[in-house]
Amino acid sequence: MAKSSRDRTHDQQALTTDTMRLHQDVAVRDSARATLAQDRTQRQTDQAQLDSLKATLKRSQQATPRDKAHRQEQRLDVAEKRVRKPAHSATSTNQH
Repeated sequence: MAKSSRDRTHDQQALTTDTMRLHQDVAVRDSARATLAQDRTQRQTDQAQLDSLKATLKRSQQATPRDKAHRQEQRLDVAEKRVRKPAHSATSTNQH
């Protein structure tokens, strides 16, 4: 039995609808995969940063008072240089 024109039209419409749904599903799947990959990458980055901070905290907690004092002196030296540098620049600018 041959299909009628009406049956062929209906089949073609059903095929077109199914194809469109398939393309939409593939796009949604690909988007979800991309989002998941981005989330995994961010999680790995966050974990690496957290591990680094934990290691720094552990070293800081294990540091002797002398080590802590030395680091504090270094921070003060850096801060002092920052303060002197602009003051020195302003002084040399005023002399010209």
